[in-house]
Amino acid sequence: MANEGQSWDRVRAGVRATVSETTELGDSGVRVGTAGWGTAKASFHRAHARAYRQKVFGKDDAALRASGALKEESTLPLDFHTSDGESTTDLDPLKMYEKEGAGVKVVMHGQDGQALLQRGDILMTVAADGHSDKLGGVAYSKYALWLLPNRTMEIMPRVIELIKAGDTGVPLKTLMKDTLFALDVYLRNECPYTKEFKSGGATLTINVKFPHPTEAHTCCSLTSNVGDSPMVDVDVASGTVTQKTLELNCDSGLEAYQLYVDDCIAAGVVPKEAWLGRYNSALGYKAPWVRDDAGNLTHIKIYSLVDGADGRPVAVHNCDGLEQFYTGATPAFREYLKQGGPQSLRGQEDNCALQAAGGFPSCNHGNTLQYMGQNLSSFGDWEHKRVGYNAVFPVYTHLDMLSSRKVEIIGSDGFFDLLTDGAILECVDSVGKDEGSGGDDAGVSSGDGCTAEKYLDKLLEMLIYIATTQRIDSSNPKSSLMFPMSQGKIDWDDVCAWVQVTDFKN
Repeated sequence: MANEGQSWDRVRAGVRATVSETTELGDSGVRVGTAGWGTAKASFHRAHARAYRQKVFGKDDAALRASGALKEESTLPLDFHTSDGESTTDLDPLKMYEKEGAGVKVVMHGQDGQALLQRGDILMTVAADGHSDKLGGVAYSKYALWLLPNRTMEIMPRVIELIKAGDTGVPLKTLMKDTLFALDVYLRNECPYTKEFKSGGATLTINVKFPHPTEAHTCCSLTSNVGDSPMVDVDVASGTVTQKTLELNCDSGLEAYQLYVDDCIAAGVVPKEAWLGRYNSALGYKAPWVRDDAGNLTHIKIYSLVDGADGRPVAVHNCDGLEQFYTGATPAFREYLKQGGPQSLRGQEDNCALQAAGGFPSCNHGNTLQYMGQNLSSFGDWEHKRVGYNAVFPVYTHLDMLSSRKVEIIGSDGFFDLLTDGAILECVDSVGKDEGSGGDDAGVSSGDGCTAEKYLDKLLEMLIYIATTQRIDSSNPKSSLMFPMSQGKIDWDDVCAWVQVTDFKN
């Protein structure tokens, strides 16, 4: 990786470390090294402070200045390092959750956040990504992070029973979904710190590691996600990056949308259509070659529903609509489409590969449910869950059995949007080469001496390199950067990431 002579560290990029520690999972011989960091986008604190003043004083900044109540714009004393497991003043001023939040370390990075809980031989690592309303997004992210780990800890005896019995399919998935959904219902209706927010929500991914109940030298790795905060497994030897989550958004494909459809049918509501980006919406890019039968500009529907063999609605690609969008485009826009879509650099690879194979891909356009939210499930988001949709809450669950060294990454989309599989593999491989062989680093014993923290630092270096070189129009060196920076600080989104290295003693 060329870095043009620049040295990027956490301080320069505005990134702060949150956790770097090692956990022994009982006497199982399983050791997990965990490191995390994140940052709020450079412009977040100013925007959050303005939203906070509006909420507290009932006036915007212009009105506050006119009344003399606001003489200069400054942030209010809001602490985003919300808990270290000892003090919960900022999280729980009402002292309602001393038991439910016990032992959970929570750190917020704007609307993104991270949580960690270790108890006995169980380790939980959580990442959340708030969105929409500046205050609601922070609140749903923060309290989902804080309250979910101990709720999950309560069901772990049942999880272990299911693994012993081999019931790791529907029963396990249902148990995890019920736990996550119950928290969403609680946050929207009862929690005094979140229920007032009718706008804003959060995606979340939780990973739970614990020794296999019957198999020696085996670690269970259970992952569930709401929305689209990914977790990947990185294997340099095979040159693969494998996603352990399913991004539950409208860009992810048929499997994700089918989970949403199934939830809608179970809830007795009609599934909302998934539309390509925001093309032809009031504020979106106009594609005048896509019109309805009356000649009006119209949306591009991504999927259609057909009757399956069992009568259940099954989602299929709306090939005709997508083909019309691609083939009818103006020459200039057709060239733009060849770049693979605007949503993320990571998503461009899949889009371009599908186009090269002669397809008309829907991925990586920032697709929506009928010009509303992009996610198919989330905590909060009252405005998208009205009139029966409050019970629509797809969750994806995956169980791995680890018996050899494993490197895994969990992060928000602000982190993964920039990093292709090739970039991730390059970072992980380069740390191994730097370290050589042998050694104990940051408490992670491994054959090549790599540590979770060193992986994170290398990933940050790659992240900033891409942000400072990748342009919206790759053929035009004067076009704007695809991922904006502000005075050297990350400003394209809030960003957080965990790296875990799981190893086994001899």
